[in-house]
Amino acid sequence: MRKIGWWLLVGLAVGGGVTYMVANNMAGREAKLAIERLVTENEDVESLEYSDLTVGLLEQGGKINDVRLQLKGIEDPIVIDQLELENVAQKEGRTVQADVSMGGLTLKHDHALLESITPELEAMGYAEVVVDATAAYQYDPQKRRLTLEKIDLSAKDMGKLSMDLTLDQVNPELWEVKKKDFNLGPFLTTFALVSIGPSKIEYEDHSLLKRWIKRQAQRSGRQPEALVRQWRQVIDQEADRNNSSIVQAALGAVKDFLADPDRITVRIAPEKPLTLMRFVLESPERILENLQLQVESH
Repeated sequence: MRKIGWWLLVGLAVGGGVTYMVANNMAGREAKLAIERLVTENEDVESLEYSDLTVGLLEQGGKINDVRLQLKGIEDPIVIDQLELENVAQKEGRTVQADVSMGGLTLKHDHALLESITPELEAMGYAEVVVDATAAYQYDPQKRRLTLEKIDLSAKDMGKLSMDLTLDQVNPELWEVKKKDFNLGPFLTTFALVSIGPSKIEYEDHSLLKRWIKRQAQRSGRQPEALVRQWRQVIDQEADRNNSSIVQAALGAVKDFLADPDRITVRIAPEKPLTLMRFVLESPERILENLQLQVESH
């Protein structure tokens, strides 16, 4: 399961990285120059090609089509049908608001970025990974609050991940440090102080989980239904050993989702934002209680 989840991380890392760089540099009439800076200022980008650029003066943004992004050290390019940016607002040279969309990010199943899971993708019948993504974000420099709304990451014939996240004490300089200047100590200290507020994450399965269950059943020489029954029994045993009603309810939702993989939603509503440091220092049960975790299977 962990390996199969890498398609989400790849989509987030590649799509999020590209759209963030575009969002941070691209606005109004200077969009073309901003796109060129994407290549010259980013250490990982070898080249960037696209067929045309449309600048939206009223929308404060722009759109590029037929994108071919070449990363250093990787032979095959990343192909993206369209990148679009709207409703851009900047303050002191930094983007504090933007709506970003990416359509048709395509990676063949044997692309270098997917090499660790290529055999699994082949076994599950995926010849390529095609990702669409949208996101709207706002950053308040005074409160250091980053609000990420309507984040949708959808992979064709796999699934859709939707998120609404609220993060406090976010220092944007944390993500802008060049590799040569990176220092792990200050990074971890600053990152540990980031706190999470009311948020929601939802996953809708379009066949990825069903294919993965079938794949695991083939490996074990069992029927998928028998394997799912075993997993559900393990979840029941774990719930019986746990005294937390929140954990028991969450495990129950996971159990239902395994039986009928459709949609599962995770919500948190802490009274006060929780720093990431507390996730390390406190017990999982206490963290879940402070987060007021709710998990639902639909």
